[in-house]
Amino acid sequence: AVALGPLFGARVVGLGNSSVRLDMAREMGAHEALLSDDPELEAKLDEFTHGQGIDLVILTANPWPAYRTAMEVVRTNGRVSVVSLPGRGEEPLDFNPLDMRWFYFKGVSLCAVNDRAGSLFPPPEGDHFDNDGRCVHVLSLMQEGKLQPSRLVTRTWCKPTKWRTTARKTCSTWYSTGRTEAWSCCRLPMPTGGTSSR
Repeated sequence: AVALGPLFGARVVGLGNSSVRLDMAREMGAHEALLSDDPELEAKLDEFTHGQGIDLVILTANPWPAYRTAMEVVRTNGRVSVVSLPGRGEEPLDFNPLDMRWFYFKGVSLCAVNDRAGSLFPPPEGDHFDNDGRCVHVLSLMQEGKLQPSRLVTRTWCKPTKWRTTARKTCSTWYSTGRTEAWSCCRLPMPTGGTSSR
């Protein structure tokens, strides 16, 4: 998200709980990186956004304090996209995650991030940012050198499957970035005029 944001014209600020993560956010393209527990965080974000506030917060951390920070820093009528699993492995809450001040008074939209609905119910006219379109777009950004995820990837494993009648292959890659690990599955278009026994 940090690396893609500037490619789509966004000004990106990374919030983290360690200087190592902030350094990585800067290296990946964040315009600013701040500690989430900085006592001056609100003033620094206000300066960064010229008083407009954060339009979109992409929440990637599970701890409830990260959720609370996301809800507090997003602007009025802004959005919080939840990529993480808020509260996973956490103690019981000491606050209401659906507090009226965030949803009714501030008008925050909370969005769970997945691709199930888009995959199950694609628009009839097609969508260039469906699952395949997103994958092709991100791969083209990588090929052009605009996106360099290799800085984050410490090891990969790729197992091509047989070419399918849909003319696609599936490549599953294991990404390990220190303590963060995830599977990524991407279907790639078959090269024109060729077959493969891979």
